[in-house]
Amino acid sequence: MKKLLLFPLIFIAFFAKSQTTPYIPYYDLGEPWQFQNFDFYGDNYEKIQDSLIDLHKIKTRKTFAKNKKGEQVLIAKNLYNGKESSFEAYNLSQRKTNYKSYYRINNYRIYEWKNWGTRQKQLNEYITINDKEYLKETSHFKKDKLTSRSLYYWNQDGILDSMQFYGKRETTASISTHYAYKNNKLAETRTYEKGKLTAVRKYDCTPLGEVQKKVSQSTQCINTEFDAEGNKITITEYTDEKGRVRKWKITYVGDSKVVLRNEGFDYKNRPTYFTETTPEKRTTINYKTWGVNKGKESYKRVIHYDINKKLVKNERFNNGKLQSIVLYKYDNKGQILSQSWLDKKGKEYSKLSFEYDNQGLKTKQTKSYKKKTYIRTYKYE
Repeated sequence: MKKLLLFPLIFIAFFAKSQTTPYIPYYDLGEPWQFQNFDFYGDNYEKIQDSLIDLHKIKTRKTFAKNKKGEQVLIAKNLYNGKESSFEAYNLSQRKTNYKSYYRINNYRIYEWKNWGTRQKQLNEYITINDKEYLKETSHFKKDKLTSRSLYYWNQDGILDSMQFYGKRETTASISTHYAYKNNKLAETRTYEKGKLTAVRKYDCTPLGEVQKKVSQSTQCINTEFDAEGNKITITEYTDEKGRVRKWKITYVGDSKVVLRNEGFDYKNRPTYFTETTPEKRTTINYKTWGVNKGKESYKRVIHYDINKKLVKNERFNNGKLQSIVLYKYDNKGQILSQSWLDKKGKEYSKLSFEYDNQGLKTKQTKSYKKKTYIRTYKYE
């Protein structure tokens, strides 16, 4: 069952994109999520540090902290080689260490990691079409045993024709998906499991979704309108595996490509999620999709920005009630100086402070939490 989840996740991740450009699978170039620098909460601090490390051609970063005896010990080591390879080992002062590594060999990329679980590895192979790199095959390993493979087949224009999934010890594809296009837009996908057609998804708006025998046939339809302020709105409807209609609604700033609002609804038109981004703040709301309170607000995060688009406040709500606040302060160069965590009553219970060298690289991090202080220092080579 787990392997079947790969395809809905891929589809959702590129749902809007597939309408204007050919479908691109699995995080563009297949990078495992453990190696992606996500920006979930509006804080791009780590991305800035990564760019400075690349700019100054740093080869090594060592992280030190004090142990229970008050001794300064090495707890992490990062090795860098531009975009060709990197290695990170952490928890070095403990019995069990974790690590992440990445390197390239010709048209292959190899990822290895161990964090909070089993040692894993992913091998990606790429092909070049019209001077652009495309993912050809990805293999996943656990404890050095192959667990799954995915193969991607592209035409000479760089459009994905089909994709195959192999489970462990499988010599023939257990799942195959074929893609059909019309006017360079995705028109239909057909999914086969063990050689049998199990799902058809159409994108031509006719008809709007129905289940036929044991084959799920669904349709996606996009309609465009404008609100009173002149903002473009696209409403995407599609049918799920039970023939029920669900929809996404995207509101843009004027007639541009800048997204102002993104909303999702279930088959009874109850909200499932909401995001809104303005120059001053970004609001994200998740609604309950289970139990007796479907459509009710479950979780909300509001991120506030200053006039320089720097994150200054992060508010978190549960069931409509404020739970915590994070405040951010910066120096005159735009580097973050501190992050302060406040409870729902506005009382500070934790704080992170940072110090930098003249190149902007982090040299010291101090964390205070419930009257205890933890210090990490960093050295670069």
